[in-house]
Amino acid sequence: MSSPFHEGELAVQERAGVSEQAQKVGRIIHAHLPDGAGGFLANLPILFRGGLDHDGDVWASALTGNPGFISAQDARTVTVDANPLPDDPLAVSSPAEAPAGFLAINLANRQRFRFNGRASRRDETLYIQIDQAYGNCPKYIQRREVVVHDRFPDVAPASTDTALSNADIQLIRRADTFFIATHAKDRGVDVSHRGGVPGFVRVARGGSLTFNDYPGNNMFQTLGNLATDPRAGLLFIDFDTGDTLQLTGRAETHWTSGSTAEFNQTGRSVTFAPQKIIRTPHAVPLRWVLKEYSPYNPEEKSA
Repeated sequence: MSSPFHEGELAVQERAGVSEQAQKVGRIIHAHLPDGAGGFLANLPILFRGGLDHDGDVWASALTGNPGFISAQDARTVTVDANPLPDDPLAVSSPAEAPAGFLAINLANRQRFRFNGRASRRDETLYIQIDQAYGNCPKYIQRREVVVHDRFPDVAPASTDTALSNADIQLIRRADTFFIATHAKDRGVDVSHRGGVPGFVRVARGGSLTFNDYPGNNMFQTLGNLATDPRAGLLFIDFDTGDTLQLTGRAETHWTSGSTAEFNQTGRSVTFAPQKIIRTPHAVPLRWVLKEYSPYNPEEKSA
């Protein structure tokens, strides 16, 4: 059986000393949806997407709709009846079979799975042909419940920038969740979830962001992609207002040779330098209430 991992993932797994564990865990990756995925998707009001814009920049964004807007047509085909907002960087029609990554997540019960493949739009529907699909553990997911689901008739225009504003920095510093999209040549796009206690994403004076890499499933899709392609896109959501902050730029993984206890649990961190920023008020028509932080969240040391 050939490995489901590309050279970047394999290199990171080897450096982290988890190659054998990764090969075992990698058996969960299939070229079809996991059992029960159809029902799970049908109940979701939101789906996270990663992709490339026409300039080749990587972005993470959110698609929303009434439950049922995501549908599993068969084990290898998913349709999404939703259009991104006009100012979303992934709103422009993509070429047929453009690489795309998707994260299906229910914050209320901490269930999630990812599927990556090729996406094509026909009329108002996005068709995804799946290349890889697999479940993820509930680690670092803060439990939230949707309390409002209402499509705003008029979403204010987005604003764009090349530097973080004070409001952006405050949103990032109080965030306990964000989503990151990455890309690997000839292997497509991936989008995944990151969570921690508020403050787990640190903002440097020059505007770069840094977050520690927590222990996970040892497959290293995100860090493996970054090992081959530094392009990345981050998405922050204000769960109280529905405002979104999208950033695209370059990311780099840092490894420490000292005691991991002095640095973090793994000795790895990621620094992201934003190059383009999009702010959209009330972009997401959902409002969540925080029920519980993840019991897996490590305590962050002050930077």
